[in-house]
Amino acid sequence: MKTSLKVPDKLKVGFKPKHDTYDGNLSYIIYWDEKGVLRKETSWQSWRDKKIDPMEVENVPTSGFVLNKKAGGYSTGWNHRQTYVRVYDPRGFEFEITIPNLMFILENVVCNKGKGLDGEFVYAWSGTELVLLPVDSPDYKEIIEYNTMVKEDLFVKPKELKPGFTYVTTNGDEEVFLGKHPHWDTYYKKKKSAKHFYFGYVEAEEDGHTVHVRAVSNINKRFVRAASEEPSEHYADMVSVMEHWSGYSPIDEDAYVYTPMSVEELLKHYEDKRANKDTPHVYITQGEYRNVRVYLKKEPVYNHNWSWRDDREIVGYSYEAKFWDYDRKYSQRDVTAFRGSIEDLHEVLKPSLKRRVYLANGNYIREEKA
Repeated sequence: MKTSLKVPDKLKVGFKPKHDTYDGNLSYIIYWDEKGVLRKETSWQSWRDKKIDPMEVENVPTSGFVLNKKAGGYSTGWNHRQTYVRVYDPRGFEFEITIPNLMFILENVVCNKGKGLDGEFVYAWSGTELVLLPVDSPDYKEIIEYNTMVKEDLFVKPKELKPGFTYVTTNGDEEVFLGKHPHWDTYYKKKKSAKHFYFGYVEAEEDGHTVHVRAVSNINKRFVRAASEEPSEHYADMVSVMEHWSGYSPIDEDAYVYTPMSVEELLKHYEDKRANKDTPHVYITQGEYRNVRVYLKKEPVYNHNWSWRDDREIVGYSYEAKFWDYDRKYSQRDVTAFRGSIEDLHEVLKPSLKRRVYLANGNYIREEKA
């Protein structure tokens, strides 16, 4: 069960006739949220029989629930209905719960002969799904505390966050606030319009721990309280990780540092890759296509173009450097960056197999291989 289950104060119950229930009616239960809005009212109105008056009840711990029977669990072509279990509420209505909900109930309460459930229950919602929640379940107290925070808006506010301090999320995780900073989309390489909240967290491992960083656009109802009155011992490490992340500072493509290679090394790279049936790739380090990763092709050059003549001979080889322009920077998508001898290709493109990558803030982050 999730501690973020919604437990409303008041319910509204609609009915429609159903012969295989205890009292001849099946119910559809909805609720008023913390803002006083009746959730799912439209679907509730279309489902219920308007000839039967609806019922309003307080969502307080109640005992006397009884299991009735299985419902659903069939498929006839397009008509599929998953399995549910019908439960009778002693206040005079019958409703349906899911099998996982039933299993959770039976893990926490006794079911007596005659299918009566011991203990008290309240109604909760996980998203749009109704959950019958046992008061005796280990999560109940935490769930109620969370709902109190929602109703009274007791969550940590953005202005209350202090860099270096740890805060507890609604899921019980701990995150260290690292400040509010610009954020970059690492896939599209674009700066987000608004600053993001940066947080660090620790992930335990067999031989120690690893520090990670994430950024979120807002913290509405994210934190329930501060975890400590002292700054985190991992704060400096988390800041370092943040400052070496391309989401915090974008990659500076003008700052790539390439490892030069000779013509002989270029030829060996090509032949080794082809021998292993791999595609030879290199980076272009100068000219119009600087920083582009290209693949190499080798084509024979003949003494003439008349393929039907028997005296046709290979007199050399021509090399092509090509790439597919995913970013649509050029007029053609399938771009030929160079065609000619291997010596001229080396001279014009100055290809490389490795480059060191730096962020705009000057921090080195990794070495990339073509």
